[in-house]
Amino acid sequence: MQRASAVRTMEAALQPAGQSAFAGPPQVVGWGHNHGSAPHIAEINRQVTDMVSTGGLDKIFIDRQLKTAGLAGKLRPDIIGKKFGVGFDIREIASISQRGGAG
Repeated sequence: MQRASAVRTMEAALQPAGQSAFAGPPQVVGWGHNHGSAPHIAEINRQVTDMVSTGGLDKIFIDRQLKTAGLAGKLRPDIIGKKFGVGFDIREIASISQRGGAG
């Protein structure tokens, strides 16, 4: 349920009014596997939506290995934003257990 809701929200964020396909939003690549609590998923969704609206990204990878975005490594951050030209915006959203809370 949470994943479907987040994907619908993502799809809505990726369809801003008045943008041409060329200047449109970045391609968002998969959720891999659904993970985390509802607040964790909501924060990932909020940050991806912000990244889409800010612009400057060619692709956004959600819950994918670094190598999927063309980087070295098997780590799987929550979000990898691949910038046009050169550069990446890599984000890991700390879950409650990662912040030292109850696991």
